[in-house]
Amino acid sequence: MAPAENSSLPLVLFRIYRETAPALRRTGAKQLEDWLARRAVRNAANVAARALEAAQSQVTALPGEKRAAKLVCDLAHQLLALDEWIKDTDREIRESFHLDERAEIIESLPGMDPSSDPSSSPSSGT
Repeated sequence: MAPAENSSLPLVLFRIYRETAPALRRTGAKQLEDWLARRAVRNAANVAARALEAAQSQVTALPGEKRAAKLVCDLAHQLLALDEWIKDTDREIRESFHLDERAEIIESLPGMDPSSDPSSSPSSGT
């Protein structure tokens, strides 16, 4: 499993620890670090320490907090699933494209290299 991107880290944390800061505090540093490491999160110890530090600083509970946390968790699950779907679809498109006998010719055209960033392409208007 590839290390989790830092941008998806909050989503990874919300997948399980959705019940608010008290739930995160009850988990403890070692258990959270182990959980993050099993999900291939880079610098799991540092991430766990920072997450628990943030949870320790939150001392006020608000009405509706648990419901809001559940909504955020549900959205996190959907975003992570969407991200996986996009990656799978991209992979399938690449594999299908390379089955075409003209793939090599198309890739030889300027801006059509599969490793090129579309946003830096002259035809993208940027």
